[in-house]
Amino acid sequence: MKKHKKYFLGVYEITYTNGFKQQKILVSNENYNDLLKPLDKAINIIEDNNNKKPTNQSISLKNTLNFLFEDYKIFMTEDSPLGKSIKTGILSLPQIQGGEHNVKWRKIK
Repeated sequence: MKKHKKYFLGVYEITYTNGFKQQKILVSNENYNDLLKPLDKAINIIEDNNNKKPTNQSISLKNTLNFLFEDYKIFMTEDSPLGKSIKTGILSLPQIQGGEHNVKWRKIK
């Protein structure tokens, strides 16, 4: 089986200080702007025009995004607060969202 090109930079597990864990896929800003964002917007337009229900076309686009980005709905970009916290271990959010939080990252793949 031919291996496809990876359009993401890695899959990470984040652990918050309260012990809560979640997985996120790190996507380059370029791949987000050039691929993920336009295709996701197209999916939303297609489904909005179909009473918020999936169509064969939107399902096909979702399958393409999942093929390229694994689970494209759990992504983060390099420049997002989560993406930046991979290097620093500090998740910097606006005060209204809790301010700074210490986080631990583990690269899964």
